[in-house]
Amino acid sequence: MLTKRKRLFIFAVAMGAAGAVIAAGNVATASNNTHDVAVTVSGTIAPGDVLGPSAQGIAAGEFAELVKAIRAGFAYVNVHSTLYPVGELRAQFDHH
Repeated sequence: MLTKRKRLFIFAVAMGAAGAVIAAGNVATASNNTHDVAVTVSGTIAPGDVLGPSAQGIAAGEFAELVKAIRAGFAYVNVHSTLYPVGELRAQFDHH
């Protein structure tokens, strides 16, 4: 179950790989079903939230490039909370 005070971080790398933070934002809502299997997280990322690093192919502010990476399946999200500051939830974006 997701705990209070959540931040989300987007990483643009292939599935199973680790990378640097590309974008960061606040989680607006988070909920999970009664079996703790499916989780829905929503929030907003704007061009100013895209941090780079350009070495991963997305420079600061390149929102369109971030969207392309998500749609291509090359991005995952990590949700941090006060209870789990290094990450409570990690998932590849569903790019369908």
